Amino acid sequence: MLCENCRLGTTVEISLTVGGHLVSLVSCSHCDKRIWQADGKGVEVNHVLTMANGMRK
Repeated sequence: MLCENCRLGTTVEISLTVGGHLVSLVSCSHCDKRIWQADGKGVEVNHVLTMANGMRK
């Protein structure tokens, strides 16, 4: 998939389940843009880390 940010690089998408939520990271090989999503909605990486930290308890 072509990067929406730079329109030059190809993106890689990694998806996994964190605390019962589907989390995806889309990363561009050219501009290094990273987009995080949880359950299909855009989120900041800190939100993903908080979700993962909650699993440790």
